[in-house]
Amino acid sequence: VVEPVGAASGPLVDAGNDLKAQVDSVFGNWNSQDGLLTTKTAGCDINSFIAFFYLSQAGRFLQETAEDCNEDLAVASSKARVCAANVLGVIQSFWNAGAYLAGLASQCMEGHNQRAECAAVVMSFVGTLTEFFQSVTESLQSCGTLHIDGDGIHWVAPR
Repeated sequence: VVEPVGAASGPLVDAGNDLKAQVDSVFGNWNSQDGLLTTKTAGCDINSFIAFFYLSQAGRFLQETAEDCNEDLAVASSKARVCAANVLGVIQSFWNAGAYLAGLASQCMEGHNQRAECAAVVMSFVGTLTEFFQSVTESLQSCGTLHIDGDGIHWVAPR
């Protein structure tokens, strides 16, 4: 690896360049600048992958929602909780995908896009909050609930 003039050298830099050469040999050159992988490019690659993951996840939750929510459901029934968790899964997937797509607009374009960065943060917050409620709903379905009454605290298995 040819080092730019005035670049740092030493065992750590040499090890980093060796690792970069191995990564480049497997994945190709990731838009490197002066022989170094830029964090901006890595962030763009990661955001692209995660946005695709959340969109794929949304598709899976849409399919499960269509299967699980296709009949009249009693309000507190087991099927209603499964349906609710799937609907929350669809919602959180789209919000989180949007957050990572906004991150692409913020990190991968020339200059700094404050609005895209703000949108990414807000969408991420809403997506994470929705994912939290999805997890709570799924845990009630999978793990059961705790009931507190005059006799103390009792664990009630899921139905």
